[in-house]
Amino acid sequence: MPIFADPEGVSAREILNFVDLKGKRLLEIGCGRGRLTIPLAETASHITAIDPSLEDIRAAMERTPERLARTIEYKAMPIEEFDLSPGSQKFDLILFTWSL
Repeated sequence: MPIFADPEGVSAREILNFVDLKGKRLLEIGCGRGRLTIPLAETASHITAIDPSLEDIRAAMERTPERLARTIEYKAMPIEEFDLSPGSQKFDLILFTWSL
């Protein structure tokens, strides 16, 4: 039986109460199956969502509604492989939750 964390979406709502994502670019480290990625994509202009688990990335992609598919860029990789060097992508916010 699968376990659903935060089925009411409280975490995403609290993040949106804390920061305005409208028009913002977000990097989510450890996105898992899209628990936060998908609801936050309703507001953010773009989300790069990375996770080392290809299985979780595939599940997140399957769960992503078609209308949000262009807003979210999923990458199956550990953070150590993601290019954060000067001149690479720029983000307004980096989100790192439940990843330790």
